[in-house]
Amino acid sequence: WALHVIETIKLRAGLLLERSPEVYGFPHRTFQEYLAGTHLAADPAFAKRSAALAEEGALWHEVILLAVGKLVFQDGDTSKPFTLVAELCPVKARPSKKADRKTWLAGEVFCEIGKQRAGGTKLGAELLERVCNRLQRLLERGALSTVERAAAGIALGTQALKDAYG
Repeated sequence: WALHVIETIKLRAGLLLERSPEVYGFPHRTFQEYLAGTHLAADPAFAKRSAALAEEGALWHEVILLAVGKLVFQDGDTSKPFTLVAELCPVKARPSKKADRKTWLAGEVFCEIGKQRAGGTKLGAELLERVCNRLQRLLERGALSTVERAAAGIALGTQALKDAYG
């Protein structure tokens, strides 16, 4: 039965590629990231696990954002994403490349959550202010690569535009 399902998915849907006999992969990384994000969103220790993955490198960045999107838009859950933001951007953090990347990710998590959902709670408002302040300092210091800084600036600008035009 399993071989029949694999054959059907491979031939009809194009979702699997046979890389070598009995070794399959996805034709596009985004599908793999989506499945990983869905799995991550279901983890009871979502925030701690996501923060740990964020420290492993850029490979997990999109997976974490997809997990947040699933939590917010499909499950209507903002508590896990807020907890993640608190993990990524703690009250006291020393500037470092890892801390800067986590701050940038926290800013993008807020873009997924949206200002309406974030500003509606005291915790959300506090975290949003912390993240925006850190993103601004990160940009002023010229931390991260040009591409990463640009993405962090977009995350900050998204929040600022929502403040101005709400």
